[in-house]
Amino acid sequence: MPLRDIPRKPRVGLVGEILVKFHPDANNNAVGVIEAEGCEAVLPGIMEFFMMPLYSSQYQWDTLGIGRKSHHVKKAVMWMMRQYQEPANAALRKTKGKFHVHRDVYELADKASEVISMGTRAGEGWLLTAEMMDLIESGTPNIICAQPFACLPNHVVGRGDVRRTAAALPQSNIVSIDYDPGASEVNQLNRIKLMVATAHSNHEPPEARDPEMADQIAEFQRRLEEARPSGIKSPIDLEPGDLEDERPLERTSR
Repeated sequence: MPLRDIPRKPRVGLVGEILVKFHPDANNNAVGVIEAEGCEAVLPGIMEFFMMPLYSSQYQWDTLGIGRKSHHVKKAVMWMMRQYQEPANAALRKTKGKFHVHRDVYELADKASEVISMGTRAGEGWLLTAEMMDLIESGTPNIICAQPFACLPNHVVGRGDVRRTAAALPQSNIVSIDYDPGASEVNQLNRIKLMVATAHSNHEPPEARDPEMADQIAEFQRRLEEARPSGIKSPIDLEPGDLEDERPLERTSR
């Protein structure tokens, strides 16, 4: 399919409990809300959800002695799944950055181990943290963490890791949204809109956010050119050797 050559929109990731993350009826069409707000929705792959417990089998064997024989079988199954996934990743790489190729499960685990233990199996386990860190470091700092009311482990892991993830990656813009029959849809939309407003603000350069600032920058540059003596170059135009004959400035005190 042809790709449109348009400026990149602010990217908003959607993570959380497996059903709420992918099923539009469970998250009140969160992807549609993100796109309606002028952003690009980014969802992690579903394959990693099934590879996460396979990867953790090695940790269980090394730490707890569980799965003396089964952990070898699980490693073989994970290898087969990664081979099945590779053609899709190869196709995504050909887009030259237009579409994001998610990290391998081993890289996700190494990154998540900086924040959470590999023995965490509650909810989506360490994968929830790994997905958030992968999104932030790949240009998607804005994240919706979907939390179902019925999955208490996901609340504990998701909400508990948001603060540690935000501390490790200060550029993050994460919001936790509760999705359950008793939750107010208006409250969900308001919290998403607030996060999206921050995403748009951080995505644009300062002069684009405020048109008056662009005029002020242009006026400042004009006055700077007028005040600069003739023959003196701008600092960005200096070349090696231009300052070799200059005498060093003497240090003065106020």
